[in-house]
Amino acid sequence: MNWNGKRVPTPTFNDILQPVDASCEAVGVYDGNYYAGAPALLKNTVGKGTVYAFGAVFSEETVNAFIDALELKSPVCDVLDIPEEIELSVREAVNGEQYIFLLNYSEKTQEITAHKEIMDVITETTLCGKHMMQPYDVLVLKK
Repeated sequence: MNWNGKRVPTPTFNDILQPVDASCEAVGVYDGNYYAGAPALLKNTVGKGTVYAFGAVFSEETVNAFIDALELKSPVCDVLDIPEEIELSVREAVNGEQYIFLLNYSEKTQEITAHKEIMDVITETTLCGKHMMQPYDVLVLKK
């Protein structure tokens, strides 16, 4: 796919996408095979949010291209260091409070580090420093 002059891999399962709303635009197109020139990446801005729809399966190379192109960084890098095995999800409540969900899908204990005090919503305790997440453990933190 060509996205702003950069080539992003679309290794398998390619769909041709179609913008259906005036606020939605095709920002990337396939650059090979019989899909050449067809929309591969759509961008839609709604309120304060932006949504991208990608018409292919993600590979590690594709994910890295998106991270670079969108200049993404972890939403919790100032608060936590987490290992690769921990799934991270951040949700924001209507009142602006942010909640960090950490899920250890690993069968091994994983170490996380809290750089500053953060509230564990489940146990109603404060974490700071190193913390061990047990196998298949879940943490819900209030940022």
